[in-house]
Amino acid sequence: MYNVPEHLSSDLAFSYYIVYIFSHMFHMRERKILKDNEWNGYVQYMKNTFKYGTISEYWYMGKMYEWVDKRFREFVETTLLPASKKEVN
Repeated sequence: MYNVPEHLSSDLAFSYYIVYIFSHMFHMRERKILKDNEWNGYVQYMKNTFKYGTISEYWYMGKMYEWVDKRFREFVETTLLPASKKEVN
């Protein structure tokens, strides 16, 4: 179904899973399932993950943006990716 590269790291695979969870939370917010305090907590968690973790690197290297819808992609690009990472890419 998907041609997996030979040198796929467990970090990269796990990062895809985390991005899927973040996308799901984003869409729950769009459907008004999450309350403000829940959403604000999740946004801070997502920001920290992109800022201090490796997901921001994998976002471009692993082309994660190709696996999510446009609205979530825009949210990541404008809200979650640190400015320094955006300038490099």
